[in-house]
Amino acid sequence: MSNNEELVYLNSDGDDSDSAVLETEVISKEETAITEDYEPDSSELDDDADAVGVYEFRPVLNTNVFVTGAHESVMVLIGLNEKQTIHLSGIFNLQVVKGGIVYNGVHYNASREYMSFSHPLTNAIPEIKASYHAGWDEPLYLTVKDKKLVDLNSLEKFVCILKVTSSRANGLLDLGSLYPDANSLWVPKTNNRNSKKADFASFSILDGIYQDEFISQKNPADWQTVIDNLFISFKNQEYDMRVMVIGGKNSGKSTILRVLQETFMNKTILNDDGTTFKSQEDILYIDLDPGQPEYSDPECISLTQINPTQVPSLGQHLAQTSYTKLQQHYYGSSSPQDEPSLYLEQINDLMKYFDERESMGTTLLNLPGWIKGFGMTIVNSVIRLFKPTHIICIDPSKLDSELQIPLEFSNPFQLNYKPIIYNINSISSHSKVMQTYQPRFNAIQIRTTKMLMALHRMRSTEFDQLKYDFTPLLLQRPIRISFGSGSGINGIQFQQDYGDLGDDNIRGALEGTIVSLLLRREWNDVPNENMENIVSVTKFPVIREKIKASNLSYYSIALIHSINMEENFINIYIPQANLDKIIEKTKTMNNQNSNDMNNCRYSWFISRGKSDTPFCEIYP
Repeated sequence: MSNNEELVYLNSDGDDSDSAVLETEVISKEETAITEDYEPDSSELDDDADAVGVYEFRPVLNTNVFVTGAHESVMVLIGLNEKQTIHLSGIFNLQVVKGGIVYNGVHYNASREYMSFSHPLTNAIPEIKASYHAGWDEPLYLTVKDKKLVDLNSLEKFVCILKVTSSRANGLLDLGSLYPDANSLWVPKTNNRNSKKADFASFSILDGIYQDEFISQKNPADWQTVIDNLFISFKNQEYDMRVMVIGGKNSGKSTILRVLQETFMNKTILNDDGTTFKSQEDILYIDLDPGQPEYSDPECISLTQINPTQVPSLGQHLAQTSYTKLQQHYYGSSSPQDEPSLYLEQINDLMKYFDERESMGTTLLNLPGWIKGFGMTIVNSVIRLFKPTHIICIDPSKLDSELQIPLEFSNPFQLNYKPIIYNINSISSHSKVMQTYQPRFNAIQIRTTKMLMALHRMRSTEFDQLKYDFTPLLLQRPIRISFGSGSGINGIQFQQDYGDLGDDNIRGALEGTIVSLLLRREWNDVPNENMENIVSVTKFPVIREKIKASNLSYYSIALIHSINMEENFINIYIPQANLDKIIEKTKTMNNQNSNDMNNCRYSWFISRGKSDTPFCEIYP
């Protein structure tokens, strides 16, 4: 290695500079696993998933890493050789300016378009693998401005060149100021220790120095075979396609569904007639895991419509998307075992809504990892309701013997079809490292992170841009809503049986807690439907009888600040992102309720489950 080459830890931090090249922090050879340049021969390649990757990228400033710009306009060019792999954490935009890449089994060609990535350190990080350009030419998609900032001769030797820029995080990186555990959510602790904090510091190159800070996502070989087969079915489907995954906790259910979704929506193939195929269809996602949701609000289950976007969104987004939730139920706990009857009732209502849509397309379904005892009863119920065309069983030998998959199904589009069943290994079965790896974030920290993101999400004028303000809620002004018969909040229900509580105890059970704001439907002409009578012995409109899931529509989670008993109002924090639709719905339903021709009337309703209030909101 020549004397003018510096081994660096590279992230997107930077200082003001008149120079085109930012200052970067030099990491000594003793602090990093990076060694002298080394080209292995084929005899040294190891097929073991735990073997050190001989093609792993090692950043060297001004040799294979070129940094230009400052602050929000920072640009990092990364040169990769054939088959070389790189891991990036954080939230960032990536453009392949030369060659191509393979990400989760999908090839992406160099183009003028960029992709949006979300790689939090809560999960294993997928590798980005260098590949060639799938075409006759070998273009270099750099703008005229970019070309003036780098020496083009230094880029010629690379098979693949990536352009990485900071994403428009819009406040998301400030979560650590409220919740310190999230300081290393996007960037490793090692970087935080040695680097200056900057508003655009949204990503990091992960090399040997971070081997204890992250783990590479290594998918079992049999996964790709199944994904390829499912993509063929997806491409050639004549009717609807319904895919569900069954497996235990941490087996990789969410991961393989995420890879499937990315493959279905982004894979481009060349047809025999010379045309290309890339799907432009929506995908439905049924998310039935309230503890680790992919798309639902915290401790909810949902049906989400995923639309093709101009900018592909890849990676683990921590349930922070702008996709439309067609229906959502607040379950109020991270574990289906807490209230299994309520959980099953909400599933039944969600699946009924799904059936009534008669969606002619592709639907993916994610289940929690409860596969023993009554959990398998729920799995069998979901199978009967969903009527899958394809079932993926992870580690089938560990599934309960009571798993029941009917031989045939029928739905509005297909008669008497047999489900195709795939048996695959868990994501950790082939890797000793993944089996013994201790995640840097535990389940409680991840749930707290998602709850805080949901509470502090702001309204945005752009569909694909999310905004956040992590100012502690106690430092913000709550919304005042009256409660009682004919008031803003017409009903309050505790999912747990609190018995006959008095006013003071009810207030104490609500203040400082997370609740859900729901819209309740009551039928005017069917008296027997209204079994949920309000208890009048207290000032609060507490409802004892459980309300049917079909008569409740979820609108938002909220945090109750305080309750004024004299004037009958609640001070409550509602995420700004949800406030406009709540106000608009209030206006609409007031007009509907005043119309005697309607068969039902609507009112706002609060449900208190078991959701934990983040401690940092109470004591910021």
